Amino acid sequence: MRKFTKPEEALLEKIVSIHQSSSADSIPELQVAKLLRNELDFFAIKWETKSKPQITIYKPKSEKISNSEIDNIYFQIADFIYFLEELENAKFIKIQRIPTENQEEFTILYDREKYSYDSESDIFWQIMPGVNFHGNSYDIVKALVSLEGWKTFHTDFACDLDKYGMAIIYPLPLLIDFVENNYKTIEHRRFEEQLKEAKKSTCWSRVAAIGAIATLLLTLCQTYCSDKNDSEQINSVVSAIKEHKTVTIDSVKTLPNDTFNVNIIQPKAKPTPKPTQNPLKQPLPNN
Repeated sequence: MRKFTKPEEALLEKIVSIHQSSSADSIPELQVAKLLRNELDFFAIKWETKSKPQITIYKPKSEKISNSEIDNIYFQIADFIYFLEELENAKFIKIQRIPTENQEEFTILYDREKYSYDSESDIFWQIMPGVNFHGNSYDIVKALVSLEGWKTFHTDFACDLDKYGMAIIYPLPLLIDFVENNYKTIEHRRFEEQLKEAKKSTCWSRVAAIGAIATLLLTLCQTYCSDKNDSEQINSVVSAIKEHKTVTIDSVKTLPNDTFNVNIIQPKAKPTPKPTQNPLKQPLPNN
């Protein structure tokens, strides 16, 4: 499992939090369409798959967004849907699809509490309740939303959006465990535990090796150094090891079984090369 980005982790935490609240409104809050509207900033998107797969993003005149920003909205929607697909493949979530009796050849997503859509004219109406006009109060007033235009993307991504767009996200126990354990999977935590044990074992092995070497050096020094020069010879052996000098074993002397002498051989100094005499500066012969 790859490492998720901070926005992805925040979305996962939000899904788990809504699921664990167990309130009456938790299921609608987990609808992909509502999460899309809350997480992304767009006015309305419409997709259709039956005749020709395409996605249309609407742009009102009141919103100062460029064509490149509309492209960015399309990419954000695609990233959101593909992230859900990744979570489903990882067994983190289950997608619960809602049966619909919609006979239209398209699906449109917008804020239905604020707007209404006329499919025949392809226009939006803004709902404005409680409007006072010339001293009269009107409960519901509709005002035509002035559209600057729309942009249509002809891709089969419309099929993916149709698959997830109106579905419900159901977080599985793996996702809950993942979020509650600092975004680490069970395998990741198990690997960290094994790595910790391996480091601990390596640390003790190093301590044991250092102890064995120290014991060996002490034994050698105590066995083969005379009483008179104990201190000097111990220091000599240690210095020889540090300075990478040669250590020889003296087996000529008569020693007890399983013992030997240690002698330090100083490295031979290289002879200083003789200076060559410049022939131009040789002394002149005496006449």
